[in-house]
Amino acid sequence: MKKLLTIILAFLLINSIIIQAEPENYDTVILNGNIYDPLAGVYLKNYNIGISSGKIKKITRDEINGSNVIDAKDKLVLPGFIDALSDAKNEEYNQLRLKDGVTTTVIKSDLPFDKYILQEENQISYINRILIYDFTPIFNPNASKEEKEKFESDLNERLDEGYAGLYFKPTPNSKFPNLKNIPVSYPIYLDFFEFEDSKIIPWLDKFKNDQKNDRKIYIVNSNFHFSSMDNIIGYSNDEENVFMGGYPFSYTNIVPSEISDEKFNKLINQISINQNEFNIFRLSAENKNMTDTLSVIGLIDEKIINKALTCNSFVSESFNRFDAPRPSTAGINTFMGRLFLTFDKELPEQKDFYNTVFSQSTILRNIFGNRSFLQNKGCIETGADADLIIVNTENISQFSSMTEEIHPSTGIDSVIRNGYIIYDQGNYSTIAPKAYYLKDEIPSFIDESYTISTKGKKKRKFELLNYEGKHYVRAHELADYLNIKYEENGGTFYFGGIIRLEIGNRDFTIGTNKLSLKNSPHLIDGSYVIDINDLDDIFESYYNIEIGDETLNFSADKMSKLLDKKEDNGSSINVDLNPVSIFISYLMAAGLIFLFVFLLNKKRTKTKKGE
Repeated sequence: MKKLLTIILAFLLINSIIIQAEPENYDTVILNGNIYDPLAGVYLKNYNIGISSGKIKKITRDEINGSNVIDAKDKLVLPGFIDALSDAKNEEYNQLRLKDGVTTTVIKSDLPFDKYILQEENQISYINRILIYDFTPIFNPNASKEEKEKFESDLNERLDEGYAGLYFKPTPNSKFPNLKNIPVSYPIYLDFFEFEDSKIIPWLDKFKNDQKNDRKIYIVNSNFHFSSMDNIIGYSNDEENVFMGGYPFSYTNIVPSEISDEKFNKLINQISINQNEFNIFRLSAENKNMTDTLSVIGLIDEKIINKALTCNSFVSESFNRFDAPRPSTAGINTFMGRLFLTFDKELPEQKDFYNTVFSQSTILRNIFGNRSFLQNKGCIETGADADLIIVNTENISQFSSMTEEIHPSTGIDSVIRNGYIIYDQGNYSTIAPKAYYLKDEIPSFIDESYTISTKGKKKRKFELLNYEGKHYVRAHELADYLNIKYEENGGTFYFGGIIRLEIGNRDFTIGTNKLSLKNSPHLIDGSYVIDINDLDDIFESYYNIEIGDETLNFSADKMSKLLDKKEDNGSSINVDLNPVSIFISYLMAAGLIFLFVFLLNKKRTKTKKGE
């Protein structure tokens, strides 16, 4: 009977383990990808992503299942690019931009919001759109007081309808529009197409000083002004709240070497090569057969391109590149061109490459505000919109569209928008829902104010993240408050040099002891975060923790002294253990040895008695 009972119990135990180990299911999963999240600056190697209801639900090394599976082994997973400005309406053009990794774009209009959407309803299928209001047609510098009031009223009305920002194309003699009664959270795009190079920065400087606020300013089309490009990049880097867009990378084209001599000669005549300094680079037949592909630097010289690549206030855009009879891929592949120019297979640390991804993915979030509808875009984190691209870094290239055939850029294997696979291995989806206009989207998480206290320390207000009904504390903020050493490294993070946790993994370790959490840590809002209900398990040996409705109370145990402390300047040090701590450690070790010997002795005694 005992034997049968043992077998049944063993079966139930094994069965429960199997049930617990069954992988979680999602709508779509990306497996074994090398993930780069620009918001947190985190590189996660060989991680899986679970996507459901258009959101990233889990980032983990655990096994997961999905109705749709993408194998991203040895490939890079990046946030979908946000095109800073586009004039394109043709869907063939937007198909090609998907191959450039664009999942969201900014569009300007001078119509009321609803009227524009009704007019363009049938034109949107691939790429989500953000609308900015072009007030150039209604701006009258000589307006009467009543007309000025109506102008302000119209702007506020458009913004209330759903426009995300403003657009203005001034002339060198334009007076400044009065935007003082327009909420400062709305950015303004300034298009200096009508300006001579030397007039741009003086006008911009006066405009900025006239505003006397922190409104974000985005400079449009500045790279038409070749001689001042360098100065404008410098200005946007030096001035807070000033950013710039452009597409100098579109002029760094790769010409296929198999092109015929006749086509090649025609190509020479079609490309303007540094109009201001023609001798910097000369495209000739001698260059044609040098390598499999030929790099052509045109219009903007290589030094300025390199400066733009590493500038944290610069973003690529494909604005006004729809002039050709067919889509001009030279203007589309600005994004892949940017990756191509910064990726170096020989370098183990791709600093410039990741800097490029960071600026392209996060500047638009910054321009439109950290709590805007872009809250959930431009990052790869729990709760973020599943707008993702899978990049094959072995295949990044950029082609010229100036030959007879259209050659879109390559390197993008898959594009996921709002959780749907829109493009995969050369095929476009015919069943995915249409893209949409971004307007008043509710963020996936909200901040809630909590008070954290511990004996002998001042209470501190913390902003805890509320995501799907659970409250999370930012790990680095907690460590800072407790004054313990904190480290992060590729998805793994440590408290006090002893406690080791990992993104997406419920298992954690304290020293050599392996333990388990109720909920795995996540990456949210650029931070590693922990469910507050797991704090008791994480710090069980070091702190007693009480969780109230809006409070977290920590009471330090003597063992808390074993955690490495950090110095006042933020650097970490190891703590010299005092005699009391050492005595407690030896006492605990002796107790464990005594218990082990006692139990072993008891077993031997029973064996001798024949039990």
